[in-house]
Amino acid sequence: MRGGLRVDSLQGNEVMENGLRSNLPTSLPRYSAILEFNPTEFSRIRLQYNYDLSRYNETNQQLRRITVHELSLQINLAIGAHGAHSF
Repeated sequence: MRGGLRVDSLQGNEVMENGLRSNLPTSLPRYSAILEFNPTEFSRIRLQYNYDLSRYNETNQQLRRITVHELSLQINLAIGAHGAHSF
């Protein structure tokens, strides 16, 4: 079993609109954690969670940060003959 952590951070967020620079949030982080399990040499199971604070909505000329929670499960299977065996 393996695990890992990752941090992404957007520090610059400059947007020009109608010749004017918009005042937008500049610290936009995203955190990820992953667990990976290899039950056999032909299979892999990965579970990943992302906590994303890099998105926002503009409502009534106010910027509101949106928190996005994302969970993904990935299963990889290798099936069939290949060059390592002479079946």
